[in-house]
Amino acid sequence: GWPSVRELKQWLCLCSRPLSWKLAILEEIDMLAAREELAALERSESIEQVEALTQLAEEVTAILESAEDDELRHACEARLDDIQASLEAARAHFDELRRDQDLAAQRAKDRNAASLMDLILAMV
Repeated sequence: GWPSVRELKQWLCLCSRPLSWKLAILEEIDMLAAREELAALERSESIEQVEALTQLAEEVTAILESAEDDELRHACEARLDDIQASLEAARAHFDELRRDQDLAAQRAKDRNAASLMDLILAMV
């Protein structure tokens, strides 16, 4: 977890609210932190996939350019087509993740939403 989440949870444990309230808020904080951590991991994996496919496409292209055998050239061309299709799909997925993140940020901004910390502080 993040240090700020740990600190917030420690602070909540010290506040003078009923135990059931504290438990509900702590569970919500854990759920939000886990969701954000998973989203960050998915974005990171998507970036790594795009980078790996890009590198693979460059390597196959280099082999293709130096190949003199027609059979090898055809095999490289077919493989390069597959890699390019996978790369396009990976880029589209990354763009979708980025759009989702931007949309969520814009929604929060549009409704002048308070941060989770602000909401919790207002409750105690």
